[in-house]
Amino acid sequence: MCPTVALPFPSVILMTRAHITAAAVESTVLNTSNDLKRRKQNLIITGLPETDGDGDTDHDEQLFLKLCEDHLPVKPLPVRHSARRLGMKTDDRPRRLLIKLQSEDSVKAVISAAKSLHHSDDEYVRQSVYINADLSPAEAKLAYKKRKRRREQIVRRQAET
Repeated sequence: MCPTVALPFPSVILMTRAHITAAAVESTVLNTSNDLKRRKQNLIITGLPETDGDGDTDHDEQLFLKLCEDHLPVKPLPVRHSARRLGMKTDDRPRRLLIKLQSEDSVKAVISAAKSLHHSDDEYVRQSVYINADLSPAEAKLAYKKRKRRREQIVRRQAET
């Protein structure tokens, strides 16, 4: 007969908590990984005007394509019916537009070409339209800190001269 080992009740609870915690961590890592992979095909366009209709994805896709055609050297293909506006509608400015492209390479090409928007002949586009990657909240916070540090370094260098 095998000897039985009696475990005290709290040890069983700790083992169960550790098991649940490991499962929760694994689930969180998988969800985060999937979220980052999904976001790599997305772009966020700030400043594109909205129509009065609600949820007109075809119009938003056409606006994006026209922006690219008129102001960028790249002509990406968005995934059909993937465009959607983010946030609550306000009277003072258009909501950001999230649009999914066919590939990560298309996203990289558009983001690289988007710098040319700052030199556009159209004053509204030059001052108000921005194209960025779809960043997770953690990535956005890191990017903000990096921009802030860069600005502070510029101010310090200017103060030294």
